[in-house]
Formats: sequence, C-alpha cells, structure tokens
Amino acid sequence: MMWNEMGGWWGMGFGWIVPLFIIAMVVWMVTSRISRNRSDSGAPSRNSALEILKERYARGELSKEEFESMRKEIA
Repeated sequence: MMWNEMGGWWGMGFGWIVPLFIIAMVVWMVTSRISRNRSDSGAPSRNSALEILKERYARGELSKEEFESMRKEIA
C-alpha cells in the first residue's frame, strides 16, 4: 500500500524521466528531419552533371557533337 500512497514512480522522484524522454524524442525527430532535408535539397553540382553526361555518351545515347556541345554548356 505504501507504493500507491507515495504516488508510484512520480512520488519516488522519477517524474522527470518521462518529460525528458519526450523532449529527447522531439529533438531527435527535428534534427533528423533537418539533416534529411539538407541532403535532399542540394542541387546537383557541375561534376555530377558532367559525370551524367559522360555516362550517357558512354552508353551511346549522345553523339560526339551532342556531347561536346553539352559539355561546353556545363563548363
């Protein structure tokens, strides 16, 4: 009966655990969302575009003239 009279975990001084856990979860969710958005929102760099262009040329999707023209536009 003493357990109920003391208020369970709250009465024993452990009442701070649940709010601390909730705050930690919210902080974790916000930081993970921010880091995910940063990695997704980055525009492709010039090197990425050049690599894609080289891959397309290697697969035969572009002629040499098309490749050279597009490469000059990227640079």
